[in-house]
Amino acid sequence: WDDYLHSPLHAAGQMLNPRIFYTAGFKPDTEISSGIAACTIQLGKAHYNARKASAQLKVYEKKLGYFDTDPAMQQIMELPQVQWWSTHGARVPDLQTLARRVLSQTCFGATRYNIDWSLSEKLHAEWDEMTLPEQETFRQKEYVHYNSVLARASPLLHGSSMKQHGRVTLVLHDWIRPQKQAAGSPLTE
Repeated sequence: WDDYLHSPLHAAGQMLNPRIFYTAGFKPDTEISSGIAACTIQLGKAHYNARKASAQLKVYEKKLGYFDTDPAMQQIMELPQVQWWSTHGARVPDLQTLARRVLSQTCFGATRYNIDWSLSEKLHAEWDEMTLPEQETFRQKEYVHYNSVLARASPLLHGSSMKQHGRVTLVLHDWIRPQKQAAGSPLTE
């Protein structure tokens, strides 16, 4: 978690994934709580009421109302998370929108965008040999590199490609931001 998935988006995805959240013994720590808060604010600016989504999160956390029904509990393992939220989150519409957007983003695989992880995997194999400053520099370069690749990528889609591409672009727009590099910056692709 600390080395690879340490981000508000992944923290929010962990909390909004009912397969993880409703597992016995799951307790959101401060990092997960701050991650969901950051995502709620970031996405709420344009897509829903962030205050309502935060209030509705309490209903989900306490497993109240429709979240505590037999169909909702049975379908946690049967349905993909986005479909589960579409089916069972109607009474918390702002939180439902947040959950569907976050979980849709975390479900898009790198292969859909033709991202080659081989270099990253090779460098991560040498992770223990790096000093802490080298690890931090590596994380920053990796972040910029893969976001740049993702920002330029055209997804490899099947079926109704244009319709799917439009949905993918809408979902990712809030999270992909062009990174400006200072002149002479060592960050390269």
